[in-house]
Amino acid sequence: MSQTPASTAVAISSRTKALHILETLAIDAAGGGLFLWARFPGGLISGAMIAVGIAAIAGRPLSIPSLITRSVLVLLGISLGSLISQQLLQHASAYPLTIGLLALATFCSTFGSSFYLQQIHGWDRTSASLAGNPGALSQITILAAEKAADVPAIAVVQTMRG
Repeated sequence: MSQTPASTAVAISSRTKALHILETLAIDAAGGGLFLWARFPGGLISGAMIAVGIAAIAGRPLSIPSLITRSVLVLLGISLGSLISQQLLQHASAYPLTIGLLALATFCSTFGSSFYLQQIHGWDRTSASLAGNPGALSQITILAAEKAADVPAIAVVQTMRG
């Protein structure tokens, strides 16, 4: 049974994509493990992010399937949601002015940076809005990819804001 050139190309493409996924996971695990071993705060996530970022900058073709990405995000959401307790809410209610000021500052920085990126640098509204949102780099980059926004530029802004 011989293969057609098209089926051979699909098989090579699938194999290449699988190797890119495995390479990404290996780099991720090595960076996370190194930072965990060195006892850096947030070592697993920081080390993984830095190692994969360095590999991407070096030109490695990295990839993670969206199903894995979405599954991890669901697990992160569950673990963060499980931290909410009656005690947490009681402590939060003790600082209404501080929480209010924090919410106002977040609102101003989000819309201020979005406005700045649109008016001064000519970014489109979607890219500027996503870049201006605080934190959650992984969720923001997924949204950016789904909305066909400028993912590399958004990732740079999100990463530099830290």
